[in-house]
Amino acid sequence: MSEIILLNRNYIDDILYIQQVNFKDSEDYLISKEAFLEVIFKKQVYGYLSKEKKLLAFIFMKKYDEKLRIYQIATIKTNQGIGGELMKFIINFGINNRYKIIFLEVHTYNIRAINFYFNNGFKIIEYIKNYYKNGNSAYQMKLEINR
Repeated sequence: MSEIILLNRNYIDDILYIQQVNFKDSEDYLISKEAFLEVIFKKQVYGYLSKEKKLLAFIFMKKYDEKLRIYQIATIKTNQGIGGELMKFIINFGINNRYKIIFLEVHTYNIRAINFYFNNGFKIIEYIKNYYKNGNSAYQMKLEINR
């Protein structure tokens, strides 16, 4: 049976591999091993494990007062429903822990990701010009929960 767990440092190589597979065309998204180890230590990375306990996806988020910010959501394979399962998990996590908003930034050209977030109830709230190091722009999107 598949499960979603809080990841520990034993998964670092798998996280970096999944990140590389997902973001190979956009270095703006790549996070260093040291940075990931720090966020793992702070309990901010959850993973989707197969029934064989293989990491298939992860979500990296940060907790603020009444907000959750998603920094990365990445899967080893797309169109398997795994990203949707992770998103449901984070939304339920937010509801159960009384957060009010989940937000993120996404490249304006990443239509697939934007549609994924739309399908999960997110709305575009802001266009941010030159958001990324390479000058690309982003949309900030948010989902209101626990109103």
